[in-house]
Amino acid sequence: MTGVLAAEARKLLGTSSSRRLIAAGPLLAAGVSVLVLVIGTSGKGGLRVEGVVTQIRSDAELRDFATLAAATTFLAMALGVTEATSEFRYATIVRAMLARPRRWQTVVAKAVVITMGGAVLTLTATLACFVVAAVWLVAHGQSVPMGGRSAAVLLELAVTGGLEAAAGAAVGFLVRNQATALVVVLGWAFLGESIVAGLFIAAKPGSAATRTSANCGPDMPKNQPVRSRA
Repeated sequence: MTGVLAAEARKLLGTSSSRRLIAAGPLLAAGVSVLVLVIGTSGKGGLRVEGVVTQIRSDAELRDFATLAAATTFLAMALGVTEATSEFRYATIVRAMLARPRRWQTVVAKAVVITMGGAVLTLTATLACFVVAAVWLVAHGQSVPMGGRSAAVLLELAVTGGLEAAAGAAVGFLVRNQATALVVVLGWAFLGESIVAGLFIAAKPGSAATRTSANCGPDMPKNQPVRSRA
């Protein structure tokens, strides 16, 4: 099993598209972090960008700032897709399965390697956010409020990236066409998650949408005259 894992790891690192995606994670996270800090300090009193505090004064605010790395999870999904569909694109899946009689080992090894690749991508992206924040704070004569909450976000986003990469690989193995699979996962990342989250929020008891629908029920008085203001 160790040899199968090593072979799959070599495949992942030997693919130029996979290397570019893994390298793009920290670069994207660092760029977004710098942009948020510049925008946040250009105004008075700080600024909130998608709920992220741009003035870092505590461990909790540093943790919130590091969650900017979550913007790179779509790259982890794309990594899983490209690694899975490349086997079908270059017709190497047949040789891989024939070379190993126990096919479950190949499937498990590929899933483990892809999951680790996604975890590394988001982990390095989170570290890039911490480095940008640390350099920014030191340059402005402030201390870095690193604590338990900030360290915990490293593990949280690494797990998220690994799961996103595994999900992308699953879509890639099911669809097999790389372009189609990328459209599916990117559509889910940018639209699907927001739509599903909005539906759950709307269906939650006590939400604004639920109260509105309740007020429009059959007990609501109908044909009320419209009173105009003089």
